[in-house]
Amino acid sequence: MCLAVVLCLCCASWAPSHHTWLVDVLASFTFQSVAAAGVVLAVSLALRAWGGVCFALIAIVLGSVGLAGGRTLTEDGPPPPGTPTLTVLVFNPYALNEQPEACYDLIERANADIVVLIEPEIDFSRAIRWDFSLQDDYPHMATRSWVRRTVSPIIVLSRLPMRVIQPDYPADEARFLIGVEVESAIGPVALAAGQPRSPRSAARWALGNREAALQAEWVAELHEPGRPAVLCVDLNATPAAHRGQILRRAGLTPAKPLLTPAGTYPAALPWPARIALDDAWHTPELAVVGWETLGSAGSDHEAVLVTFVRAE
Repeated sequence: MCLAVVLCLCCASWAPSHHTWLVDVLASFTFQSVAAAGVVLAVSLALRAWGGVCFALIAIVLGSVGLAGGRTLTEDGPPPPGTPTLTVLVFNPYALNEQPEACYDLIERANADIVVLIEPEIDFSRAIRWDFSLQDDYPHMATRSWVRRTVSPIIVLSRLPMRVIQPDYPADEARFLIGVEVESAIGPVALAAGQPRSPRSAARWALGNREAALQAEWVAELHEPGRPAVLCVDLNATPAAHRGQILRRAGLTPAKPLLTPAGTYPAALPWPARIALDDAWHTPELAVVGWETLGSAGSDHEAVLVTFVRAE
């Protein structure tokens, strides 16, 4: 029963996650806490430990509320043949990745309309930006520049016509933002990308939260009638944590369906030990008909391939 009570606190950590760094970090593991509560529930039932059963059920309900807020349970797909789609690859190749050829292979295998690379290794990044190593497949490119200890580099590649949207923000905020408009088969789509700082300390957690709020505001600005918006992001938090709540309040939904058994970090661990950090959050005009991880290609993150259609 004591363990079940502790799990109740863990499963409810998403509610006060905006107050404290460590509570918010715990909220990123809400799914794992719910799974642990399920094990405690099964054992308590077997032992007829009714106190444990009661608190384990409370924990599962509390955690499920935090996980399910604003999310779809399953994919809508597959779409009927001939339905226009937009495919987006979201991949953090890892700044110290020593397997660039594996990254190229993964991008080729994904065959996505848009490729978003978050925090690519420097030589891999230079080959794409300066040597145009992917230009034959992806002739259109936008970049977010690296700023030491502040802003990670991001590369957006598109095989579809694309124009860069310049943010009308002060320079110290604009450096965190990247936005493009893509002319796709499902119509014009605004796409942004980001990577709020990881919560390795209370100070980085607070800064990353502000960056997540800035990117949510940016996507809301990109979102216009007739032009849905997508935020491709390594959130460094899961949807149940405070940053996920920030994006949901901005009208965004994670593409990953709640019941899809997968996570993206750390890639070296099997699911369910992984947590879902990497995703393409989207506005309501879009529906997800495909969501899958494609491997890590030497990174500590799994790549995610998302297929969108226009919502009915």
